[in-house]
Amino acid sequence: MHNYAYGAAAALQKLGLAQDYSDVHAKLRELAEPSLFNRVEGLFTRKFPHEADTTPPAQIGAEQALLKQKLRLTPQQHGSVPLGLSIPGESDIDFFLRPTSVKRFEDLRHKLPSLGYKPSSLNTPDSAFQVYKRRSRGGEDLPVDVAVMFGPGADRYTSGQESAHAIAKTIPQDLRAALIKKKHLLKYSPFSNFERFSKWKRQLNRALSAQQLAREEYGSLPKTAAVIDLSDPHQLDKFTRFVNNENLYGHRTHNLQSVLNQGGLSAALDSLHRGNLKSYEAGHTQGTHEAMPYTDLSPEDLGSLEQNILVDTPNTGVYDTMAQRLGMTADQVKGNFIRQRYNKIRQFLRSQQDPEAFRRANLAVPKLGPNIFLTRGGVLDTPAYGNASLLFHTNRATPSPYMNLVTNEYIVPPKDVMTPQSVPVRHGYAILPQADIAGFEKTHPKMKYVAQESLPEDLRKQLFKPTHDIKETWERWAPAAFAGKLEMLETR
Repeated sequence: MHNYAYGAAAALQKLGLAQDYSDVHAKLRELAEPSLFNRVEGLFTRKFPHEADTTPPAQIGAEQALLKQKLRLTPQQHGSVPLGLSIPGESDIDFFLRPTSVKRFEDLRHKLPSLGYKPSSLNTPDSAFQVYKRRSRGGEDLPVDVAVMFGPGADRYTSGQESAHAIAKTIPQDLRAALIKKKHLLKYSPFSNFERFSKWKRQLNRALSAQQLAREEYGSLPKTAAVIDLSDPHQLDKFTRFVNNENLYGHRTHNLQSVLNQGGLSAALDSLHRGNLKSYEAGHTQGTHEAMPYTDLSPEDLGSLEQNILVDTPNTGVYDTMAQRLGMTADQVKGNFIRQRYNKIRQFLRSQQDPEAFRRANLAVPKLGPNIFLTRGGVLDTPAYGNASLLFHTNRATPSPYMNLVTNEYIVPPKDVMTPQSVPVRHGYAILPQADIAGFEKTHPKMKYVAQESLPEDLRKQLFKPTHDIKETWERWAPAAFAGKLEMLETR
């Protein structure tokens, strides 16, 4: 198996289609070469088993499937067996699990002992790397070690394993045999000790570009946000797979702090109700925002609005009259009336034959409605909508019914009149200018952040959409018109 892999790799290298590992092989030959002392101690070391069996133990697949079923996370194999560097007849099984949150990390630590795995005596309570061991059950059953890793160290280790596996496939058979023989000698020489053997294995890992498993403290990790390093191939691959999901949507915001405080996106109407609306898109030009002034109306003014609006034949002129007297706009009067009497208004609307039609005719503020506006496949490429871009997955979005040319506009509609939905974003990514990330790391450490400047050009083009696109006329307007749902008004 390894002869074939080496031959294929060598052929690709000659064609210039694969990386040249000759320098790595030279380092490995230095590690495999026995010294004069090695030759002497070899005379006193137990005989090397010449019948090398490179066939992976059949137990690996069964053990992997069992752990995946019980833990809901696929264990990855590591150690000398998948590298083809194990001592013949001494195979054991090594897996590692890489949860992506502190909660899952702790969950795995509690579940593994229930499956017969005992914590290693070297584990420390605050380590981001924990090892659990299961002894052989007898017969052909092999012992199994499971490492649970979390945090930046786990990212480095995963990348190192990918590199080690790629290099191991190119090792010539004679060099592979020499490395295994040197490993056997250092393990069983009467002159060796654990530190000497471990030092050689560390040198081997470095030559293979593999990372050591380090017992980094994880106690501080929950307080440190994940700033994604897209120069790391593993993190770039993970991010790329996330953004290529068919349920990817994006939203730009001027108020990331409020969104993260709430745990997700809310409709402007819902944010107004809760007093969280800092600004809203006003007027007829996309991206034009105005601050939402919170001015408590007096009980007398609120009573007057109820008597004029929450009736079968509303008198909407009351908004203008009151606005002129209070030095406000009619929309500001309306917005504060909705905020201060939200539940009473909702209760009244539910008694109407067509609640949404009544709301739109008498209680709607342009662009301050119950829908959450999203962009499918990314965000709009203009800071007018916000300096922060959120990317997340949701299956609640539907094509926008509004007659505009905003690219890939989708909405998450309300459950019913004045009962908006919300869209969680905590499992997604926030894309920000590098200079803005630091403040959010401290206040919302569980969010994953990407520096906008670090985006590769191909991903930037994919994720940042032009603000307007003529194709919306046939991709969005036409289907909405045929369904009788096309909306021409800006009132939302």
